[in-house]
Amino acid sequence: MASNQSPGRGLDIGTAYIVSARSDETKATTKISSVRDCFLSLPLDQAPALDISGVEYIEGAESVFVVGNEAVNLVGVLGGDLRRPL
Repeated sequence: MASNQSPGRGLDIGTAYIVSARSDETKATTKISSVRDCFLSLPLDQAPALDISGVEYIEGAESVFVVGNEAVNLVGVLGGDLRRPL
């Protein structure tokens, strides 16, 4: 019996990680990706230092936000509070 099912996909949003999984068309392999479920809010004047360091961030009106694994790496260096959205 032939199967007409599409590739499998999954998402788990937990308190520490966001994990996604996707199988290919043949369902022979599955790609799993994860990112830390947290963010770091920094003053807007720190954006140039983040640019120089190559850190990706989201710019708000008065703050910049670093998300995921990079937020965990930076909190020890730059200080601040590592926050979890959930």
